[in-house]
Amino acid sequence: MNCKQAKNIRLTEIMEKLGYIPSQSFKNGDELCYLSPFRSEATPSFFINSSKNTFYDFGMGEGDAGSVEFAIKYLESNNRPHTVSNALHWLSSLGFGKDHFTKPLFPFEKQNTIPTKNLEHDGIRDLQFIKAVPAYHPAIFQYLGSRGISENLIKKYLLQIQYRNIKKDKVFFGFGMKNRAGGYELRSASNTPAFKSALIARSISVIPGTEGTKDRVSIFEGMTDFLYFLEIFKTDQTREDIIIMHSLSSYKETLDYLIEQGYKLLYLYLDNDKAGRKHAQKFVDDTELKVIDNSQLYNGYGDMNDYLKHMNKSQEDLRIPQLNITE
Repeated sequence: MNCKQAKNIRLTEIMEKLGYIPSQSFKNGDELCYLSPFRSEATPSFFINSSKNTFYDFGMGEGDAGSVEFAIKYLESNNRPHTVSNALHWLSSLGFGKDHFTKPLFPFEKQNTIPTKNLEHDGIRDLQFIKAVPAYHPAIFQYLGSRGISENLIKKYLLQIQYRNIKKDKVFFGFGMKNRAGGYELRSASNTPAFKSALIARSISVIPGTEGTKDRVSIFEGMTDFLYFLEIFKTDQTREDIIIMHSLSSYKETLDYLIEQGYKLLYLYLDNDKAGRKHAQKFVDDTELKVIDNSQLYNGYGDMNDYLKHMNKSQEDLRIPQLNITE
């Protein structure tokens, strides 16, 4: 590879190979904002102009044009040899081949998305699913880590989901979980604003337990409630099956699945609010299962999240009965 060939390598493609995706896009996707690949930061301040193939790191006050210059800066920031020759060798090691040398540069909206005919569309919220991959973005780990959820559980149970808001014509990402209908339950890795939705289709998610039987099942209202539960009991899996409703509006589907599978014992971990208590009683009234409402375990707290925050703050020992989880 020589410098002339390397100039046709898109900075957005290099960022993707390094595991970065844009947190925001501007000017119809022409300008993209990322977490900096040159240093650690909590708030994205690294910008790429995809049509000009230039980059600028506002946190450092530095920028340049082209992939070779980017590679030199990246190697330097990692305390590695960073001559032009080193940069070209590094770009080759990322897997860029001849097909990258002859392609003209074009904007992000065309280069980094799946063809429209392969995209599923959520017509209600005007969201387009792009792709789902194992979670890797620092913002996801920072957001959930600050709430007491470990990196191990995030990687085991959650996906990083990229999608487009059609009305705003912007690409975003969040974390989520695949559901039984082949869709994805989605949440933003931020509270400013907090965002929750479903892509393609809304449905429940089922996580098989280690016992492999249908004797008992635990039901959680949200995916993070389940992860908080695992953190509280210091485990990464359960003996019994898990159903995550994602929304109380999935009650009927959840009920049908319980009956279909023939469970005998049901543990409930719904929110300690009016809606949660109402649906807990509905499970009692509408099934012949033995129902144990374990919301009493975090009585006085709105949900598992509130309880885990209290535990982390007070460092109190758990004073709750032994449940059906692995040791």
